[in-house]
Amino acid sequence: MHGGILVPGNAPSALTIASAKTQGTVDPSDDLIANYSSRGPTWIDGFAKPDFAVPGQNLVAPAAPGSFLAVAYPSLLVKDTYGLPTYISLSGTEHGGRRGKRPGGRDSRSEAAPRCSR
Repeated sequence: MHGGILVPGNAPSALTIASAKTQGTVDPSDDLIANYSSRGPTWIDGFAKPDFAVPGQNLVAPAAPGSFLAVAYPSLLVKDTYGLPTYISLSGTEHGGRRGKRPGGRDSRSEAAPRCSR
């Protein structure tokens, strides 16, 4: 798509962040840019955008054995490269309930920008 990045991201000094889908794995080689993330050059001057891509969908994190989420929602567990349920899914609507909310009340929208700004 030509001109997919619009105001304010099309300013030369603006840094744009794409949401990367981690595919529910810890291996970065299978990551993709989320279909809802803007991409492409800026409309007027053709700058390549986005500047960064960081995980923002299908995030996984270490799961503490016996933790509330691991026990109450075992379907959220993600296996590591050895086949052990070591990680827990933190985002994405596939585990969500009503109105895009996940267990624990977290929203299912992209977490790319907040993660990048830390």
